[in-house]
Amino acid sequence: DTLLDPKLVFQGGRKIPRIVHVSSMSRCNTKTIADNLDTWRLKDHSFFLHDDEAVERLLHREWPEFPNLKKILNCLPQKGAIMIDVW
Repeated sequence: DTLLDPKLVFQGGRKIPRIVHVSSMSRCNTKTIADNLDTWRLKDHSFFLHDDEAVERLLHREWPEFPNLKKILNCLPQKGAIMIDVW
């Protein structure tokens, strides 16, 4: 992960934060995939790689803003990539 100085995230009145989130089954990747991921490490942007375990933790936290999230997760036909699409 690459963390941008928080002062730069909304610099100049930006409404969209300078943060890139990417999901992958694992944080262990081939060199080809790692090189591809590196192309998303943009100047003046934070970069976060979320593996399946991190997505599970994120989605199973308590989110008062999304009261139906747990119900939606129970309706998913499978785990994996589809879970991050819900988020």
